[in-house]
Amino acid sequence: MELFLWFVIGLAHILAIIWAILVAVLSNIEDDKKKMKLETLVKTRNAYQKRLEDEKLFISLCNQIGKQNATANKEWMKRKVRDLDKEIEEYEQKSITDC
Repeated sequence: MELFLWFVIGLAHILAIIWAILVAVLSNIEDDKKKMKLETLVKTRNAYQKRLEDEKLFISLCNQIGKQNATANKEWMKRKVRDLDKEIEEYEQKSITDC
């Protein structure tokens, strides 16, 4: 009976160690996902901003789809950049409060 109790106690210790390792690994995975999401938001925002600043692209777009449609596209990109800026700021604020 005493041997069985030692076995159960040892098994409980092993399970506790495995649980601690799993929690640590899963926390790191979540941190990596958060970092990747923030990087994706920033890359997307920067890509839209670069397209907004490219006058040659705007002129080319005017020739292809007309000035009114190109201007509408440019306004959409401005809104998208503002939305992404807001989302990045909210994400950073959330990350700060999570720490």
